[in-house]
Amino acid sequence: METRGISLQDILIFVEVVKHDGFSSAAAMLDMPVSTVSRRLSILESQLGAPLLVRTTRKVSPTTVGARYFEECVGHVEAALSAHEVVQSYVDRPEGTLRVSILSSLTAILPAVVAAMRRDYPKVRLDIVVGGGETGPNSAPFELLIRGGAQRDSQLIQRPMLDVRRILIASRAYLSGSGRPRTPADLCNHELLTVAMETDWELPPTTLYALFQTRVVSARAQAFLDTFTELLLAGPKHPLACISRK
Repeated sequence: METRGISLQDILIFVEVVKHDGFSSAAAMLDMPVSTVSRRLSILESQLGAPLLVRTTRKVSPTTVGARYFEECVGHVEAALSAHEVVQSYVDRPEGTLRVSILSSLTAILPAVVAAMRRDYPKVRLDIVVGGGETGPNSAPFELLIRGGAQRDSQLIQRPMLDVRRILIASRAYLSGSGRPRTPADLCNHELLTVAMETDWELPPTTLYALFQTRVVSARAQAFLDTFTELLLAGPKHPLACISRK
């Protein structure tokens, strides 16, 4: 008997035919044509080398071998279907611990992310680590890594979360003492307060424009500025700072 080609789907079909006492009911439950059910069972019987069903015009019943085969298979089939339902339920309503790595320069988005996760997935517990976490194939032990920009050397699945725009800000006291920069080159003569390990900034026109505004900080950025207030006031020269905002 050749068993390597036996399909688990065919075993499921056989179990359902016996449970429903016929092809028609089983086919309806499995959402497939009766002809397909009959053909798949014939293939299974051929592979096993023994008849499993007695077919009459009125009913279908298992043979002695078929009854024994049913007893051996039905528990495994039901366990597999139960496992399928468990996984499907988990996919629809995730629960457990999600291990997250986020760069320190992106922590400003954490309140919104955590609030959204608690709202949509109340049974998921977030284990968040700031900094660290490889983006290559050896990214364990994290299931989610939050990074800025496309990770070109990573084989992980990447999805955009939001667009982040950075602006330059300074306290009035600092500008009064050190002068207002007028060109990008002027920044070389100023104290700069950065986050994480960033030492170089790209300055698109929208960022440079902010340097020349009377009110540099908008209301949308105020929440993030509050985080840096103490840092801005702590330094002796109140240096320029770069922060992110949505």
